[in-house]
Amino acid sequence: MRNKNKIPAFTLNEILVVLVISAIVVGMAFSVLDLVQSNLRSIKNNYSTTTEVQHIKQQLTIDFNKYHDIRFNGRSEKLHLRNPRDSVSYTFPEHLFLRDLDTVPVSVQEVQFFFLGNIISEGKVDAVKILLGKPSGSFIFISKKNDAKTYFD
Repeated sequence: MRNKNKIPAFTLNEILVVLVISAIVVGMAFSVLDLVQSNLRSIKNNYSTTTEVQHIKQQLTIDFNKYHDIRFNGRSEKLHLRNPRDSVSYTFPEHLFLRDLDTVPVSVQEVQFFFLGNIISEGKVDAVKILLGKPSGSFIFISKKNDAKTYFD
């Protein structure tokens, strides 16, 4: 005779259904995690670029107001800023922004120099416009007020 006492348990089919559903949920969780991580990387890169651009803008503004003699040398492609006690120079090679020995990894597409509202290729400068590669279409424009000595020279 058979013993009719059954042990209460799940059937093999029920366990397989639970495993399949669990695998689907875990797969969805990993795909969502991957999307969140890629978005965080994008935000971090965007923040880094924006911070670098703000740093450049701030440093150029300080230098334009600190130095009185600002000249661009077309042959060496350097912007020289001088006052009686100190000097600094800027160069704008592709994908970099150099201030003396400081290097900022920002993509510079084009630099335009101005004096009294006119674009110049060499000489005295009272404004600069830097077109950036990233973020697309953005630029930095820095100018200074000219003193009387500028008009007499």
